[in-house]
Amino acid sequence: FLALNTRKPPFNNVKVRQAIASAINIDNLLQAVYFDTGLPANSLLPPLSWGYNPSLPERKPDLKRARQLLKEAGLEKGFEMQVLVQPDARPYNPDAVKTAQLIRSDLAKVGIKLQIVQREWPVIEGRLTKGQYDSLLSGWIADNADPDNFFRQLLSCSAVERGNNY
Repeated sequence: FLALNTRKPPFNNVKVRQAIASAINIDNLLQAVYFDTGLPANSLLPPLSWGYNPSLPERKPDLKRARQLLKEAGLEKGFEMQVLVQPDARPYNPDAVKTAQLIRSDLAKVGIKLQIVQREWPVIEGRLTKGQYDSLLSGWIADNADPDNFFRQLLSCSAVERGNNY
């Protein structure tokens, strides 16, 4: 997932977050990074979870919508941002650098210039703790498919206190 620092402008604007999501071509990522072995996510929950909602719409890239949302947010000329990336493979992402490069290409189409910052986890964690980041390319592996294992671990108030809610 691409975590955005919503405490920092312009990411505190929902239209900017929606524009970023609208610009990213998920199918391209699945093909180029996962070699068509994954599924596009339309929820934080995986399809195997009893809490998964199969009726949620799939997100498709929509550059026209992304540009319109940026215009509505007052950023029609785009902006610059950074993404923190670990240089090594993870079980949830075999090539985070390649993923970031593909996202950079997608965002450039709507005027967002993405700088990829590769660092080892201890350095990234320090920046996250201090709120010194725009975005983070990360992931999550759960030991079971219960919704609590996703929502509580990643999005709850206690996750903020533990430093897991990026």
